[in-house]
Amino acid sequence: HRDLHLSLRRQRQMCIRDSYNTGRIEVIDAIEDWSLGFNDGNAIKYIARHRYKGNPVQDIEKAIWYLHRHLDNLKEKNK
Repeated sequence: HRDLHLSLRRQRQMCIRDSYNTGRIEVIDAIEDWSLGFNDGNAIKYIARHRYKGNPVQDIEKAIWYLHRHLDNLKEKNK
């Protein structure tokens, strides 16, 4: 299990673009550490990377879309 994890981490490191790792913490590591789901994890991803990619407005719009979807799911679950 540990060897597979290390192998996947090495593969990911080979594929990382500059916009994916602009600080000391990789976004995917924060998402996994915080046990975020698909929608809230994607929102964090787009927020964290929006300044370093080509279209920051579009990335923030995507983050908002994922947050709205996450909020709708939370509201539905709590009915």
